[in-house]
Amino acid sequence: MTGVANTHANAILVTHNSFSMYQVRRLAATYGIAACLLCSMQTPAQANKLDAVAQRLGNACKLRVTDQFNVSMSEALVSLGATLKQSLDSGATTMQDVKASGLSFDWSVTGQSAKGYCNVNYDGTVTEFKQW
Repeated sequence: MTGVANTHANAILVTHNSFSMYQVRRLAATYGIAACLLCSMQTPAQANKLDAVAQRLGNACKLRVTDQFNVSMSEALVSLGATLKQSLDSGATTMQDVKASGLSFDWSVTGQSAKGYCNVNYDGTVTEFKQW
């Protein structure tokens, strides 16, 4: 595990974002502590902003899929890549990272074998669109 954990009588204070919730629970179990306090650098407001940006960028990818395959919005399925989603959820990827690099989405089309990924920059421009 990376990061620093300080244990006290009834809590664990995690001072680095690289701990996953699984690792925090494991630390709690190791020290026999029932409650854990997770201190993240990301506030709920920041998380909400990231969610809004992810939705906006995901819609840009979805529009590209609908244009490419001439399907409705409901037939185009778009989701964040699993690793990226974990990174956003844990706070390891910040708004600054998203502004610099954009986001990557997996996509598929309902009723077709078409699927792939697309990368979208912060401005909402699809910079890469690949089909498997």
